[in-house]
Amino acid sequence: MYYKPELMLGRFPESELLEERAVLLSRLNEHREALAIYVWDLNLLDDAIKYCGSNYDESHKEQKHVYLHLMHVLLDPSSLEPTPARVQAKPNVEEAVKLIAEHYARMDTSSALDLLPDDLDVKKIFPILKAIFSHNKTRSRRNQVTKSLYRIENLRVRSEYIRTRSKQVRIDNQTKCFYCSRRIGNAAFVRYPKDEVVVHYVCSENFQASVEGM
Repeated sequence: MYYKPELMLGRFPESELLEERAVLLSRLNEHREALAIYVWDLNLLDDAIKYCGSNYDESHKEQKHVYLHLMHVLLDPSSLEPTPARVQAKPNVEEAVKLIAEHYARMDTSSALDLLPDDLDVKKIFPILKAIFSHNKTRSRRNQVTKSLYRIENLRVRSEYIRTRSKQVRIDNQTKCFYCSRRIGNAAFVRYPKDEVVVHYVCSENFQASVEGM
């Protein structure tokens, strides 16, 4: 029986028969919206991954990017057509990283890494890099992946630098050195953003040693 997916889709209620709706969307190569239904509206991430496996086709213009579509769905739910579930959704970075680790061979790895948040600690994706590099043996592809990683780390460091610089510290007559408990006064001091403490410059070396020894 022949049918036109675009006509059938118009007859489907948007909040019902969601799996059937996803099937019709796949016929129209609307993969991102179909995946959004599985991930956010139905809460069936495993089915979304199976969908990618069934629809992936390296020779097809649209279907070769189906895993990247899933990356977008996981990381940027606010960009999707709004539904009650998607409006409340938060980016699922953990599953996005896992998706790269398990399916990197079916996606442009440099593009996938570029989708990850700028402030993501690169250490979290180190376990998958060895696999990616062993698969992408050509120098140009390896350079693309390396460039993406450097971009992520650079943006993360810049973000941390701006965040740290934006914090102000007030020194008054009552401010005391965290290490020696004496007043800072007009002496040079060092602020440790991580611990939110202030110490005399002359005390900083001893303070650092005490922290590292804990």
